[in-house]
Amino acid sequence: MITQATKLQFPNTETDPDVVREYYGRTQPLDGSDAAIEDAVAQAELPPLLAALSVIMQDDSLISEDLMPPTPLLLAAAVPQGGMSQEAQAKARALATGALIRARDKGWGNLSPDADLMRPALKYITKNASDHHLPLLFSELGLPFDPRRPAWQKSELAPGRDFSAIIIGGGLSGIAAAYRLSQAGIPFIGFEKSSELGGVWWNNTYPGCRLDTPNYAYSYSFAPKSDWPQAFSQRGEIFDYIQDVVEKADLRACYRLSSEVQSMRFDAASGLWTVKIRRDGKISEYQANAVIAACGGLNRPRIPEIEGQERFKGAVFHSSQWRHDVDISGKRVAVVGTGASAFQIVPSIAEKVESLFVFQRTPPWMLPTPSYHKDIAPGMLWLLARVPGYARWFRLWQFWLGSSGRLPAVKVDPKWKHPVSVSELNERLRQESLAGLVKHAGDRTDLIEKLTPNYPPGTKRLMRDDGSFVRALSRPNTHLITDGIARLTETGIETKDGAHHEVDVIVFATGFRASEFLAPIEIIGLENEVLHERWAEESRAYLGITIPGFPNLFVIGGPNSGKVINGNAINTAEFVVNYIVDTFQYMLKNAVKSVDVRWDVHDELNAVVDAVNRMRAWGAPGVTTWYQGKSGRPAIPWPFSMFDYSAKTESFRAEEYSITKIDA
Repeated sequence: MITQATKLQFPNTETDPDVVREYYGRTQPLDGSDAAIEDAVAQAELPPLLAALSVIMQDDSLISEDLMPPTPLLLAAAVPQGGMSQEAQAKARALATGALIRARDKGWGNLSPDADLMRPALKYITKNASDHHLPLLFSELGLPFDPRRPAWQKSELAPGRDFSAIIIGGGLSGIAAAYRLSQAGIPFIGFEKSSELGGVWWNNTYPGCRLDTPNYAYSYSFAPKSDWPQAFSQRGEIFDYIQDVVEKADLRACYRLSSEVQSMRFDAASGLWTVKIRRDGKISEYQANAVIAACGGLNRPRIPEIEGQERFKGAVFHSSQWRHDVDISGKRVAVVGTGASAFQIVPSIAEKVESLFVFQRTPPWMLPTPSYHKDIAPGMLWLLARVPGYARWFRLWQFWLGSSGRLPAVKVDPKWKHPVSVSELNERLRQESLAGLVKHAGDRTDLIEKLTPNYPPGTKRLMRDDGSFVRALSRPNTHLITDGIARLTETGIETKDGAHHEVDVIVFATGFRASEFLAPIEIIGLENEVLHERWAEESRAYLGITIPGFPNLFVIGGPNSGKVINGNAINTAEFVVNYIVDTFQYMLKNAVKSVDVRWDVHDELNAVVDAVNRMRAWGAPGVTTWYQGKSGRPAIPWPFSMFDYSAKTESFRAEEYSITKIDA
């Protein structure tokens, strides 16, 4: 059994004023001149700034109804300041500037607000969100203290019981699980197949690697960061953030690196999983009551099978396995694919190479995002560093905007008749995206034709573009090739039209085996059933978390839990971890040996998910997307809002499971 002690220490945040300040973040002195403050406010994101100031200064005039952001439906591009009118923005800036000058002269007010003070600000920033949304919003805001922190300890709940967990994966999801288990005092050990923690942000080091979701929302609620340098941060910034969380929580010692899980088997009699690990060529076995599979979906490269692959004499590698020993400067380089990785790679290398051949099978839809490569405005950063809680409110603002995201725009309207789009809103999204493409392509009508998708927007991942991708394709040394690849030769790539393209380097930016969940681990449950034999055609789980016949196995990022346009992976991971920790509390409190989700509960939810997914752009008839599994069923997307998923995972419901007690 696993007996490693946990190491996190959590002070009494309710009585220690220093901890209150630390929880807000160590803000810098608000010492600017009137003009400096006014200039900073002119660069600020106003709705979260007003919310933060209204709470700490107890001033409701800062969040009056005429200042409430209308936050219109999110289509191709986000509306600045939540759609506030110019008049409202001017008033907001004047009020915020005045409040900040008073704070500079007299000091901050209430740095430990209670719920009654925050509720009006939450209502303001979310355009009067319904009351059932408020608990989640409080949790995401994380003020004044961490609401998701377990309010119990295993040593108090079940002091004499051996109970431990194994975490598979050391990416963002695994680290979130490790953090919460540490808080609850549950012994655990984590295994990561790579030589470092960080998941995709350790593995992917290709040129231009960065986020394509807003950065502040892409961070843990329990570990906010107030000084992200860009709205969509580069890979190094995110990796450093992960390392900082790991070091501060002292989680590194809880992990075994370069340790790949080979297989795992559940024993009903003991209620234990036996997990086999390969490390340094040796196999070791570990046992635990529960396994948390935080393997991620973007860690197994998908490389297409192409005739003649073994013949090519140059360098060949997948984007996630970038060969830094290969100097591409002045070389002839082929990038196969135009998905998310290619969107970042192509603009980053186009000026360095002699010639660049981009092979496209299907063009992606592009979201006009002018700020994609820009730094956050210096005035905004200045305020984030000086206004207590501003960074948390900004994170919540981004979370709110993304909680439903573009979900309304991908809903299928059966009455809508169009050869491409699936609804009026979907058509508006299509037209806005096309307008961005036309703007950046200019007189390159050939690029417009090649880069215009013939499928509904939202069917596949939407790409962020500030024009850099299209500009890179417009360069004289860049060639966008849409004829299919026939074969590789010793010196290059031959396309189906008979043309031969001589290259020195081939980069496969062809994505991952995202719908092959938990592969290649052999997982054996009750009655010796092998999970991947059941999942040979279709992968299914309850809420993406639990699987009938595989007790005490919990998956983060499992089937149909993906928030493809309605949130992000960190939000999902925190919800799932909260659910798992609540399950462990129930098991410890009630002397439960194992929990196994009931088939009827599993099937009922999956039937609803399937029905709704068929009414989304990615499930419409005739659509092909990597969101689908082998059978063609959408296996990745959660088709409802983030709030729906949060409500479903808020707490463990024993009536949905077959429960086996220790003495049974």
